[in-house]
Amino acid sequence: MKSIFAGDWSEASSTGHSIVIEFDVDSDVEIGRADYYIGIYQKTEFNNSTWQDAYITGGYESYEDANDDVGGPQTLLSDFGGSSGDGYETDVKQRKDRVWARIIDGNFQLAVKSNLLGDPELAFMRVWSRQSSSLPKDKLYFHDQNQNNSSDISQIDNLCGLPIHANCGGVGPALEPTLIVDKSSNASVAAPGDTIIYTVLVSSTADGGDALSIVVIDDLSPYSVLYLDAYGTDTPFQFLPETSGLSMGTPVYSDDDGTTFIYVPSGPLDSNVTDVSIPMTGMMSSGNYFILNYQVQVK
Repeated sequence: MKSIFAGDWSEASSTGHSIVIEFDVDSDVEIGRADYYIGIYQKTEFNNSTWQDAYITGGYESYEDANDDVGGPQTLLSDFGGSSGDGYETDVKQRKDRVWARIIDGNFQLAVKSNLLGDPELAFMRVWSRQSSSLPKDKLYFHDQNQNNSSDISQIDNLCGLPIHANCGGVGPALEPTLIVDKSSNASVAAPGDTIIYTVLVSSTADGGDALSIVVIDDLSPYSVLYLDAYGTDTPFQFLPETSGLSMGTPVYSDDDGTTFIYVPSGPLDSNVTDVSIPMTGMMSSGNYFILNYQVQVK
């Protein structure tokens, strides 16, 4: 999460204005020319001490320069070989949980989720302002200067921006993690005495926050019995961490449909087990997943 602060906001001066942040994420390719453009309207909805999602308020726009030709009298044009470039040619789809804004003590604060910029380790940032929310993305003014002489913009645009390291951003809004659980089996039909292998895939969405204290709780079918030695003595579960960075804790069991988890099972098969609770240790960041396998015998 990157947080950016632009001071001296007032409702009276914000009408029709917007703040534009340019991020250069590949300075080794073309120094001083940005790759991402994020414009945020200074809407009165942001006059709040808590972070406001700019997508929900209809308050932001974003573009990418995928072919590295930004920089000229107008941001839409290139200063490589005159004005033949297409500048910010790619419209980045606006989504929830990407850009936020708030105003505290007259400071207009912006937060940008780093994966909107491709999760760079280092980015260079420049702040621009725009006099009208109706102007296209080729009409920007640097700190409200050069308003009458856009030919000077190319000189400013080629300056190096403020460096921001991946680990040095401000404190933005805390995102709620979104987990998806997909449970499948190796058989759709089974007879008494057959073994069914269940696979539980738990993933976190790319646009959610980091997930801590994950616990997988599963209620077993009344027509199945858990194999307690399926993957070794007293090892009923096979844990595959995959990209999650997690480790599996000690499972606990219920014999009262999940009301309590204090039951101690015994034997390779225990028909008294109704539910299992499996804690995970560590933090799973967005866009990652892990897998659990277990086996049951059909009654």
